[in-house]
Amino acid sequence: MKSMRLFRITLTILLTLSFILPVAHASGVKLGEKDEGDFRYSYYSDQTAILEQYKGSASECSIPQELNGYTVVGIGDHAFEGNRFLRSVSIPDTVERIGKSAFSDCYSLRTVSFGEGIREIGSLAFYSDYALQSADLPDSVTAIRQQAFQYCHHLQTVSLGKELQELGWSVFASCFRLKEIAIPERVSVIPDQAFMYCYLLEKAVLPDGIKRIGSDAFTDCVRLKMDRLPASLETIGKDAFEECLSLREIQMPASLQKIEKGAFANCSSRLTFVTTKGSYVGQYAEGKIAVRYTDTGETIPMPNAVWHDLFCYSQFFIQTFFYNVPGIVLSKASRVLHF
Repeated sequence: MKSMRLFRITLTILLTLSFILPVAHASGVKLGEKDEGDFRYSYYSDQTAILEQYKGSASECSIPQELNGYTVVGIGDHAFEGNRFLRSVSIPDTVERIGKSAFSDCYSLRTVSFGEGIREIGSLAFYSDYALQSADLPDSVTAIRQQAFQYCHHLQTVSLGKELQELGWSVFASCFRLKEIAIPERVSVIPDQAFMYCYLLEKAVLPDGIKRIGSDAFTDCVRLKMDRLPASLETIGKDAFEECLSLREIQMPASLQKIEKGAFANCSSRLTFVTTKGSYVGQYAEGKIAVRYTDTGETIPMPNAVWHDLFCYSQFFIQTFFYNVPGIVLSKASRVLHF
């Protein structure tokens, strides 16, 4: 009897909390939900509102700053998910958070105007928005959660604000047309699979301050070129740069303490680590990767380079054939790989 009574009390508390706890960035007590035109929203005692659902079919949508006198401070989870009509959306400066899957599977969405007040972009927020072409994020954004822009196949340009501190895993994975990315100075970790399968990514600017590059972070970025890694870097994760076939000479930092298995697997034989004799990097590269020692002037090439390259490039083309990346690699293979 006691256990049943305790269960009922606990359940009552949880149900109560699920109603009154703040959602997104509303800080007051939830008072209820209302409809206003194509929008359904929840409203709070501090005169704020969260947009919970968009029911319209227009190609353009300007999210209002206010709904019936309540300031819109958040876009709720799944609010626009699966909308096939939306091509353009404008987010006001009052919005502080974009919720989980808020715009996911909006296949026609091409342009988003981000307000200057956004602090957080939730997980899967723009997942599989195939038509999205650019993301110009304001300085106010401090966190972009996992898979937020994954599978945005037509995303070509991304601008990250200077206050950004956290990126989630697979945040830009499979953005096939993304060509360049600059990571802000406050970010300390490149997460797992962050830019995996960004086949056309040519340039990634990593600031000093990065301590870890996660597993598969740049896997199959076949056009990526880098001449140095951050001076603060301590760890490179498993398969981080696997099949990055355009990597050549890279200045490796003295701070590097760990390179995990396969971090540079199936890269070109022309990949060369630049380091000092007796360093951890030099010991790691021995017999696997070409290395040039700046203190002695000695250069040690990769053994069996010809067979290595034959294997790497043939494997790349075989994988491309079977995975059939639409309209990206096969049609431009001669320009993707810089022989």
